[in-house]
Amino acid sequence: MADHRTENLARILVEHSARIAEGDRVLIEATTLSKDLVQELFKQILDAGGHPYVGMQLPEYRELLFGHGNQEQLRHVNELRAYAYENFESRIRIQADVNTKATSGVDPKRQTLKMEAEAPILRKQFRRGETGEFKWVSTMYPTQAYAMQASMGFEEYKDFFFRAAHTNEEDPVEYWKQIKV
Repeated sequence: MADHRTENLARILVEHSARIAEGDRVLIEATTLSKDLVQELFKQILDAGGHPYVGMQLPEYRELLFGHGNQEQLRHVNELRAYAYENFESRIRIQADVNTKATSGVDPKRQTLKMEAEAPILRKQFRRGETGEFKWVSTMYPTQAYAMQASMGFEEYKDFFFRAAHTNEEDPVEYWKQIKV
């Protein structure tokens, strides 16, 4: 049975943050650690009339890429991601790391190669987001790694996270609508 807080987090992301509408193509970027939220997002995007596309990665993908990828592979642009950022109406990204220090030992030059390759995609996100033609949101999802980084037990961290996201509100979407930036 799904945690009602995960369902409410998905509602916040779909109805408020990304404002998914009928016909919207939505890229969901996540790791397998956030499977429960991805599944709930998928259902709610369908219910909103949208078309969810899941870009699921292993939690260790960055470690694997930096540990095994050559310079050409680090410079390679994710063409599926680039297409979505240029053509889709929305993107929801979920950070769910297995190791928050996974890339701390990676040569900064290798990290720079990857960042330079990804820069045009991010520029598209910001350019299209500024005009309102691309609705994007990023969030985290509780993992053991985040709990350890916060010096908390996993259940304690999950409670903290979901309280901070106001998923226990009577109507969490309405709560967030009242918050003005």
